[in-house]
Amino acid sequence: MYKVRKYRFLSFCLALVFLSAGCGGARKLKDNELLLKRNSIRSSNNSLNKDEIATYIRQKPNRKIFFFFPFYLEIYNLVNQDKLKAQKIHRDERIDRINEKRRQKNIVQNEKRKAKGKDEKNVQLKSKDRLTFREWLSNIGEEPSIYDSSVTHKSVKQLGLYLRNKGYFSNTVKDSVIVKGKKVRIYYLLHTGSASVINQVSYDIDDSLIATFILPDSVNCLVKKGQNYDADLLQKERDRITRLLKNNGYYYFDKEYIYFNIYDGQAVRQLNVSIGIKKFSVALGNRADSTVEKNHERYRLNEIYIITDYGGRMDTIKMRDTLRTASGNIFLYSRILRYKTGVIENAIYLKKGEEYQIQNYEDSYKRLAQLRAFKQVIIDFFPPPTGEPNKLNCIIRLTPVARQTMGLGFEGTNTGGNLGVNGSVAYQNKNALRGAEVFEIKMKGALELQKLVADIGSENKKTLLPFNTIELGPEFNLYVPRPLFPFNLFTVGQSANPRTTLTSYYNYQHRPDYTRSILNLGYSYDWRVGRFKKHTVFPCEVNLVKLLKIDPAFQQYLDQRKDLYLKSRFQDHVTTDSRWTYIYTNQEPKKKKDYVFFRLDLESSGTILRSLAEMSNSLHIIPIPKDSTGSYRIEQIKFSQYVKGGFDFRFYKLQTEHNKLVLRTAAGIGVPFHNLTTLPFEKSYFAGGPNSVRAFQARTLGPGSYNSGGGLFQLGDMSIEANIEYRYKIFKMLNAAIFMDAGNIWLLRKDAGRPGGDFDPNRFYKEFAVGTGVGLRLDFDFFIIRLDAGVPLRDPSVQDVNDRWEFNKRPLTKTVLNFGIGYPF
Repeated sequence: MYKVRKYRFLSFCLALVFLSAGCGGARKLKDNELLLKRNSIRSSNNSLNKDEIATYIRQKPNRKIFFFFPFYLEIYNLVNQDKLKAQKIHRDERIDRINEKRRQKNIVQNEKRKAKGKDEKNVQLKSKDRLTFREWLSNIGEEPSIYDSSVTHKSVKQLGLYLRNKGYFSNTVKDSVIVKGKKVRIYYLLHTGSASVINQVSYDIDDSLIATFILPDSVNCLVKKGQNYDADLLQKERDRITRLLKNNGYYYFDKEYIYFNIYDGQAVRQLNVSIGIKKFSVALGNRADSTVEKNHERYRLNEIYIITDYGGRMDTIKMRDTLRTASGNIFLYSRILRYKTGVIENAIYLKKGEEYQIQNYEDSYKRLAQLRAFKQVIIDFFPPPTGEPNKLNCIIRLTPVARQTMGLGFEGTNTGGNLGVNGSVAYQNKNALRGAEVFEIKMKGALELQKLVADIGSENKKTLLPFNTIELGPEFNLYVPRPLFPFNLFTVGQSANPRTTLTSYYNYQHRPDYTRSILNLGYSYDWRVGRFKKHTVFPCEVNLVKLLKIDPAFQQYLDQRKDLYLKSRFQDHVTTDSRWTYIYTNQEPKKKKDYVFFRLDLESSGTILRSLAEMSNSLHIIPIPKDSTGSYRIEQIKFSQYVKGGFDFRFYKLQTEHNKLVLRTAAGIGVPFHNLTTLPFEKSYFAGGPNSVRAFQARTLGPGSYNSGGGLFQLGDMSIEANIEYRYKIFKMLNAAIFMDAGNIWLLRKDAGRPGGDFDPNRFYKEFAVGTGVGLRLDFDFFIIRLDAGVPLRDPSVQDVNDRWEFNKRPLTKTVLNFGIGYPF
């Protein structure tokens, strides 16, 4: 039954992904209609950006997925439009009859109500908005893009104007239409001619003070001698100069005061550019028709007022108290000042007595919002009521969020392929220490369906609903929007948005094969460098893992396998690690462009503890004994000792706003040392599952070419993975993807219990598992539900290296379904 369901789902996905009913796309066109298949641009100048040129072409072909298949057109063609219209007319007529009966019935009922002295009721009419199935399907699709010669001629003109704006004033643009059957391919032939080049850049500035800012900064001018003329570049230079002046006190300056004079140079196709600054006009007396021109004025910040309990309307706030701080800022408040002034001032870049700078305004707004203590931030400037010239008062209105909140949360989970649900009850105090700190207490519980590695007796299988694993425990977090010791000894700057996090949790885990508890204490500090880089340091994190109970059947399973690696992972241990994480991403959500994501992790555990123990013994300070294996213990529990590192690199290629190609490669390695000769279970690598090689179940793949016979808990010391996934939108919240994954895990040391599991440079490249598949995703904006069907193409556990490809072994019968929350990467 499970296999039947898998096949049905896979067939459904394939039908959506490879819909190919009549791939011609033009089969339903009328006799005089032609389908626009493609626009091609041919230019005599290879330096032009064809993607930018394509935006000026008015008529586009139908959208494609996988860069070639007109999916939405094929969906549209599935619908018989004549039947759709007839069905809609029939439905509307039926609804009209129903509504007419309702009107007549309502008239009779209202007459009876009037006779009884009651008010009349409005009739409830049946809506025609509900779509028929054909309408719904047609809305998913896209009407054929019918070739229109008049639109093509408009595109030719637009392309000519574009080339003129790029300095090609003698350009010619033509179109060539190639008809093949019922399809059209349009070639836009661009002959640019020679570009006009900027010969000289000069300035026409009567205001000598403004000139002292612009002229020394001319080295940063975007318009330079020798460049091709570019009208877009002139606009960017106008914006740059405007921002430069606004960063030097010119609060009221606007880009409309900047003008350009373009005139011919001495040689052919040479242009001279003069950049001018207009003065601003002021009405002379009371006569609006008489003006006088004046120099632009610079402004300094006078008084800075800060309201931390702004309620929405200035005139409703009764400010009974004020506080002027040492920096000169004035806090206005009623009754109680709820926030420490230093915390607020540290987020404000605007300073009394300094010149107005738009950069400081923007940074202040951003940092105040990042405190997450205010739901609204408003920063306004206005002239002082005393009429002081060249001064601006600033008022910062902050509307606080609710200080204390209670929340209830539920979500579906997928941990390494194990499905479950979790819930939490959370209390938050968002100004715990009057410094915009967030103190959080959570009581978390989870139910999960874990795959068992042993045949556990029926007595232990009695679980709650379909789940066999229960997790429960409290969690405490304190988020501080500033550095604490020792990081407060270093200066990172206000723009780094530093934050310290203190966390602690206790987690009780009960499952049929074992019961354990985890106690965690953590301390982390993160800060940003520029817009795209983020560092996170965990100077100390302690995990105490204690095995409370182990099922005899599971113990017997471990003993029978004689797998020291696996057995050692199920014992009490302490992890005291330090970590550093570096993240770089140049994604800008407002800009639809390609971007990359890179993450680097370095981690070390136990080395300092073991060194201190050995030092203490060698100096005879406090004798610390070793056990029979040569390991030190803390309260009779071994502590882990290892170093670990890894990276994750992703490239997102955007085809359209909703269609993208994602490439990913990731690798990691962990090296255990003397005190605990294997990586802890929670720090080990595994392969397979919804976020790895999806054609294999989680923790069943590897290590290396070892054949576990489908056994779970296959863990390793290193991992290498590569993925490629094409994501595209089908309709509204329904998305789809096609993917291919490759990867595996390995051991660093040979293990007699797992032959072929060690990493060997001479054979590891032959031990990659490969899988492909398709998937569906429901995008609810705030979370994504994902269902992927993976088919194995190469299985490294097959001992004959030449027989590892699955093409002739009915791979579809081995399809693996993966349920996930969120994207895999």
